[in-house]
Amino acid sequence: MITFPSYHSVMAVLLAYAARGTFLSFLSLVLNALMLVSVPTEGGHYLTDAIAGIAIAVSSILLVRFTARWLTRRNAPRQTPLIVPISASE
Repeated sequence: MITFPSYHSVMAVLLAYAARGTFLSFLSLVLNALMLVSVPTEGGHYLTDAIAGIAIAVSSILLVRFTARWLTRRNAPRQTPLIVPISASE
């Protein structure tokens, strides 16, 4: 059975991140932290599996945030310059 990386760890980080800013954020943080602590003992994973799962979750969050920011800037309307140059013929 494949144990590397620990998708329990990935889901714990992603669910805690998704619940931030809501009324369930503290409860989600506590329960997912407990799941992260129990992954090596009850989940059948080594510590490196859990660390790799956390790294995958954090890198996924950063990649999605970077891509969303890049797409927002790319699709933003172009601003017209405040000073319009006057041609020499006028």
